[in-house]
Parts: sequence; C-alpha cells; structure tokens
Amino acid sequence: MKFKSPTDLPIRIASTSGHVALIGPEWQEIPTSLHHEAILSGCETDQKFKTQESNQGGNTDKSENDLITDALVKMLERDQEDDFTNSGMPNMNIVRGIAGFNASKEDVYGIFGDLKAAAELAAATDNKED
Repeated sequence: MKFKSPTDLPIRIASTSGHVALIGPEWQEIPTSLHHEAILSGCETDQKFKTQESNQGGNTDKSENDLITDALVKMLERDQEDDFTNSGMPNMNIVRGIAGFNASKEDVYGIFGDLKAAAELAAATDNKED
C-alpha cells in the first residue's frame, strides 16, 4: 500500500517499536507496521477498501460513507469509553482506525447525526406502537 501527505508538507510517523517514516506529497510505500499510524496521522492511501466478501471473490467494494457508517455502528455496539468524546461525539482517531482511512470530521459527524436521527425516529415509532 502506498501513502502520501495530503499537503506539500511531509508527515512524520513513528511506531512504538522505533520505526519511523517521513511521508511527503509523492506516493511511497512504507512498512506495514506503520500503515495504521499513517492513516491516523492523516495520510492518504492509494487503495480502495473492500469488504471481506469482496476479498473472498465477491465484488462488493464499500464507499467511504459505508465504511464510516460501519465504524460508527461498531463503536456504538461495543460501547467502549474512549470511542466517544465527553460531549458524546465520535473519537475521530477511533473512527479512522476502524474505517481504515482518514475520514473527515464533517463526514463522520454528518453520518453520526443521520444515525442518531434514525435511532430517534425508530424509538418514537416503537413508542407509538406500545
């Protein structure tokens, strides 16, 4: 997988094991051990993200919005303390790590708002049926 900085400024990434890379504006390969850190640091990647089904021979590439939605749903289901900020918003580092790319705050917050609205509508509908 290749990575690049989204700007002309290089991004320095390092692992706890001592591996370091400087990622500039040109596509470059980096050690696999640094991929996660590169994504969390805001680097762009050259690969599309595929579901497990597509890796097993299907053809079901997921959009970035689908990956963000999947990440948010996973975070809500597992209900871990660090997944959300004190104000109740998704932790961007966690979302990016689960989704596997540098999702924008606007996209994540927009999708999160849509998920909350859908849950509130479902709850209101359930209450009317009772």
